[in-house]
Amino acid sequence: MKTKILISFLASILFFNFNVRSDEGMWLPLMAKMANYDEMKSLGLNLSPEEIYSFNRSSIKDAVVLFSDYSTGSVISREGLLITSHNTALDYIQNHSSINNDFVRSGFWARDKTEELENPGLTVSFLVRMENVTDQVLSKLRNNLTEADRIKRITDIKSKIESKAVDKTHYTAEVKSFCNDMEFYLFVYETFLDVRLVGAPPISIGKFGGDQDNWMWPRHCGDFALFRIYTGPDGKPAKYAKDNKPLIPKYHLPVSLDGIEENNFAMTLGYPIKTDRYLYSNGVDIKLRETNPALKKLKEKKLKVLLVSMDESDKIRLLYTAKYNQASNYSKFYLGQSKQLRRFQVYEKKMQLENEFENWVNSNSERHQKYGSVLSDIDQAYQQIDKHNLFKEYFKEVICSGSDLMVLVNQFYPVYTDLTTHSKKSRKTYEVSEDLKESVRDYVRTVDFETDKKIFGELFELFYTNVDSTTKEQHPDIFSLIPAEYSNNFDWFANTLYSKSLFTNYDALWDFINNPNLHVLENDFAFQLLHSCKMKANEIDEKLEASHLQLNQANRLFKQGLREMNPGNNYYCDANSTMRLSYGKVLGCEPMDGMVNEYYTTLSGVMEKQDPDDPEFVIPEKLAELYNNRDYGRYSDNGHMNVCFLTNNDVTAGSAGSPVINADGQMVGLVFDLNWEGMSGDLMYEPDVYRAINVDMRYVLFIIDKFAGAKHLVDEMRVERKSTI
Repeated sequence: MKTKILISFLASILFFNFNVRSDEGMWLPLMAKMANYDEMKSLGLNLSPEEIYSFNRSSIKDAVVLFSDYSTGSVISREGLLITSHNTALDYIQNHSSINNDFVRSGFWARDKTEELENPGLTVSFLVRMENVTDQVLSKLRNNLTEADRIKRITDIKSKIESKAVDKTHYTAEVKSFCNDMEFYLFVYETFLDVRLVGAPPISIGKFGGDQDNWMWPRHCGDFALFRIYTGPDGKPAKYAKDNKPLIPKYHLPVSLDGIEENNFAMTLGYPIKTDRYLYSNGVDIKLRETNPALKKLKEKKLKVLLVSMDESDKIRLLYTAKYNQASNYSKFYLGQSKQLRRFQVYEKKMQLENEFENWVNSNSERHQKYGSVLSDIDQAYQQIDKHNLFKEYFKEVICSGSDLMVLVNQFYPVYTDLTTHSKKSRKTYEVSEDLKESVRDYVRTVDFETDKKIFGELFELFYTNVDSTTKEQHPDIFSLIPAEYSNNFDWFANTLYSKSLFTNYDALWDFINNPNLHVLENDFAFQLLHSCKMKANEIDEKLEASHLQLNQANRLFKQGLREMNPGNNYYCDANSTMRLSYGKVLGCEPMDGMVNEYYTTLSGVMEKQDPDDPEFVIPEKLAELYNNRDYGRYSDNGHMNVCFLTNNDVTAGSAGSPVINADGQMVGLVFDLNWEGMSGDLMYEPDVYRAINVDMRYVLFIIDKFAGAKHLVDEMRVERKSTI
């Protein structure tokens, strides 16, 4: 095991606090009733647990949806009106835009329901219920199972529970593992397939401040967009049809005009994607030394290509605005996360926790027998994982998600698998799925092949040169073509790939879809590249299988040991795209010495930042006019138009679009970002500086009503001046 030494003064600085604070934690709503309710009451909550989460009656959880599988939305009217973040909606706004109707720049507002716009492939899912099924799973596991057999057995048990839960219904179910297979919860969902764009402010409001202000405070974004959920005539989920009708939700959130004040209770519900708060010092070291720098380099390379292409024409700008926004967001994230991990010495804090765990284990013979090898097993596993980390990251970023071409080719890999397992006779009747056909239509509609080719060439060169460039043992076989046939000219390689692939030829691609042919697929150059890279990835996965199994078991024992070491603590599990509740306060902060962050911003700050020579700080004329006339309607706060505010709610990627709810159950804001100083939060929560950034719902209503002239949408909502729940 590696030596872990902490000198005394460092230990005093980095004391690890095992007591989970009220503002830390992404809790299952079901758990809040059991473990957190008294603390929430002490912070000011006026609701019962059943008003937040209930299976038997309508509750707040019935107004919160999983939006497009990767973010959150909130239902805010009895006619299925839904609000989410502008950043989340940008793809859909962009898809409806054209040179003549540039909704990204001008915004979009449906004057009535007939003008609301269809979004093929967009879904929202409501949580019907969740259930703790830990005993059902663990009771069927034998103690002497190997880790591999244990995982396989768990998979089989989960599948049976899921099938039983949705038998003879239109629901879907998933049993999720928590804390490395220590706990298991069943989630049952109802998914709606017809979700239409209703309204969105121009990007100059929705993303005011652009990349410069991203992840920063003070912030002045009207970061929201509106959709509507439709059902079939029977009220059940249905694909888009003209005779579909707006959803009548079980519950919709009332919107408060009272606003917020510092130290007010604040609660969010949403679908955070992933945190890794129990990551070991080894994992933090790899992130800082290798993963984050590599991912930042890849995103920056993609951004440079996109920026040049987008400046060339409005058509390309419209195609790539959302993709540029996403790449820019992640590029800044990797920079910010690394900076804050170092600033808050997270690596050293993790080491300290591991030292304390080791001392606790070694102080008792029974504990040593049970947990004595945990940390050495972790070290040993990471030694192997570290050797292949760069390949895994580059493979995911370049081959799986870097260019639109490779994303689509990846989607066709199951077709290859199906065709190879079918008999020659059954291949003749094989049909490509409708979902895949829709992906092709979307791909053809949203890709510029010259831009995509440049992206692929630049990223592929980084993959080739930065991963195992000395021995090349981790290079897929097809990489040998680069020096042998292309003289290390990556532009030449990319040009050949794009000119020879059926995936860049619309007619040839549809011919294949209509008549799937294994020989055609196997001989496609782009598919050959993907297949060769996947074979190398599979080879590496096989090498690392034992290490990952060892790490999974050690992870579970480490977390089990932590609970024994600190029996009075209320531990939460990492985010995993399931509904979570976070509670805390509206709160400013002092992120650095001599710097004080107020808890809110106003429209005056927008005017102070405006710069007609900087596209990221240009504001619409109408907004300036409303400000100059102080024409805020009923949405002002003592003559000021509040825009954004801070809370210490625990949020991360996927939380965008989550409602911020006050003590009485009213929606006061919408989560859309995290502050710069809190960007180490996926690995460790820093209570003094970690803040969620939210748009004030009064600003949302002001933009809809006074700026957009869409008061009919505000009239749909239950807008309240006083608490009535």
